[in-house]
Amino acid sequence: MTVAFKISHRPFTIGAVAGGIGAAVSFGAVTLLDSRLGGPLGLIVGASAGGAGAWLAVRAFRTRIIEALSAPVDHRGNSSAPCTPPLDHEELDALVVVITQSLESLRRHQIEGQELERLTHGSWSSIADGNPPGSSTWNAKQCVMGLLDELRETTAQLLRHTVALEEANERVASGAIDQSETVARATFNVETLSEKIDRISHNAENANEACERTRQEARRGLEQVHRVIEGMERLLLRIESSGRKARRLGDRSVEIGTIVELIRGISSRTDMLALNATIESVRAGEHGRGFAVVAEEIRKLAERTAAATGEIGTLVEAIQADAHESLRALGEEQGEMEQEVQRIRETGSALDRISKVAEQSAVLVEGISRSSNDQVHSAHEMVRAMQRISEVSHLTLEGTNQTRESIRGISICCERLQPLSSQGSLGAVPPGGDELAVGTLRQRRRRTLTAGERTP
Repeated sequence: MTVAFKISHRPFTIGAVAGGIGAAVSFGAVTLLDSRLGGPLGLIVGASAGGAGAWLAVRAFRTRIIEALSAPVDHRGNSSAPCTPPLDHEELDALVVVITQSLESLRRHQIEGQELERLTHGSWSSIADGNPPGSSTWNAKQCVMGLLDELRETTAQLLRHTVALEEANERVASGAIDQSETVARATFNVETLSEKIDRISHNAENANEACERTRQEARRGLEQVHRVIEGMERLLLRIESSGRKARRLGDRSVEIGTIVELIRGISSRTDMLALNATIESVRAGEHGRGFAVVAEEIRKLAERTAAATGEIGTLVEAIQADAHESLRALGEEQGEMEQEVQRIRETGSALDRISKVAEQSAVLVEGISRSSNDQVHSAHEMVRAMQRISEVSHLTLEGTNQTRESIRGISICCERLQPLSSQGSLGAVPPGGDELAVGTLRQRRRRTLTAGERTP
């Protein structure tokens, strides 16, 4: 609901009445005391001139008050208004200055009204008694009484508008308090969130460092595995070379066995020839004795050759058995070596995959770290914004408190001004109208004082 502060558009508002009273006192007081004819004329001329000048001043003054008060109230009550702060400290300072000037003006008007009432209180009866209705003096009296009635009505309107302004100020103060509390809670929550985001960012940085270390260790492990694979492959090549050499050694031992068998056959035949030679030497008698000695030596040589050939055959057989065993062992070792190389290759592939996963994890964690840093920056900006909003809320609350004090001063002036206008009026006063307005204002003021005591 939009609360609009309207001031009467009659020619003589409260400022005009006060100006008229002041002008009437300045222009007509002396004449009124000196002459019955000059008194009404000076009073009318002074009231007219002062009223016109004061009316022009009050129009500008009223516009300033309406512009100063309507904007925050419209923003407070109308949801379609732009979402700007209700009252900033500059507007509140300007409003306080305007209200203070109004208060001083009302006080001056009150003093002038009291002086006018004092001057006219004892003179109206004598003037009215000596001047019949329709005379200039009687008309001047009626004009002044009309001005006083207008002053009374304007005072009552000012009372009602003051009550409305006080209610709007209370709503603004209550909203400022709620806003300040809400901003305080939001600031606390945002600060807590900022701390959590800081921890998340710190953990993300630690995770990024751990992923980087994991990636480096995986790379070093992969390099070690590659070196081991290369060493195993070289060892496998050596085993294969040793196997080929062992097979060639077996082949050579077979060839040696063949040669040994050949030598053994030659030795047997030599032994047979030596035996035949011995037989022939015996048959030859004395002439074959020398030949028998040679045949005996040949036979002995053949026997030693046969014995050596047997030993060589035994050694060759042992060498062949060892060669076959070596070939079998080398074959088994080669198979196992190939299996180990395959396992190491699989380990290298696993480490390669681990390294790739670690790199991907490092990239993801780095992105999370950047996002966390951005969130930390945004959270800090939000905290600063909430702090600025809290400062504006405190300034708004201080401004509403100052406005409340100014409204109290205006209310007191209105209460003092209303009896003065009622005492000087000859017209009828609506029964209970002023008392009701004053009572309402006093109730509002008591509530305002109570709220002010509760306000921190």
